[in-house]
Amino acid sequence: MKNILIVDDEAEIVELLKVYLENHDFYVLEAYDGEKALSLLEKNRVDAMILDIMMPKMNGIELIKKIRRKSNIPVIFLSAKDEDIDKIYGLGLGADDYMTKPFNPLEVVARLKSLIRRIYHYNKDEGVMEKIHIGDLCLEEKNTQVYKKGEILDLTAMEYKLLQFLMKNSNRVFTKKQLYESIWEQNFIGDDNIIMVYISKLREKIEHDSKKPDYLKTIRGLGYRFEGNIQNEG
Repeated sequence: MKNILIVDDEAEIVELLKVYLENHDFYVLEAYDGEKALSLLEKNRVDAMILDIMMPKMNGIELIKKIRRKSNIPVIFLSAKDEDIDKIYGLGLGADDYMTKPFNPLEVVARLKSLIRRIYHYNKDEGVMEKIHIGDLCLEEKNTQVYKKGEILDLTAMEYKLLQFLMKNSNRVFTKKQLYESIWEQNFIGDDNIIMVYISKLREKIEHDSKKPDYLKTIRGLGYRFEGNIQNEG
């Protein structure tokens, strides 16, 4: 699941886009000004942004300048300005696409999906990334292999599936129920031992010290989180 940050000072637009994006299996974060957006970017994994230009506190132009100093995250600009010079200026600042208001939300979703496929090197199988790099781990979805410091890890099918899910959704907390129903695709009946066993097995294989994990963290009272940011190749 990809995390999308919508930044717009018009609540109606944010809510409209949120409904459409969630219906297409995106996880949505919301900000109504540039300062809040920067704060969310620092605390969350964000895979792409939909960004308004005219906003209070920090406008979209100032925000994308700050973002581009640190990140190549995909950005779609939204603007009421429809002159070619405005589009050229926005794209020149580092936006990956530019749409004018009013817009068709389905077109926004379509452009976002296309952008994500291009940026994250999706192969012909929808939703499959070629490689996921986090720290010294590399998961290759094409051949279902995981490497640690270049050496292949011996994972069972379910260990691989669990690790794949966690790495693709890094920095998000999942309950045992959410993990079970996502990985095993069955209703959770309250027995959390199976999740604990698989988490323990994964830690033994991916961590430097399984008792002091760097990646697979237990969030007391909530569940588990895989910590680390997906690294862009090159």
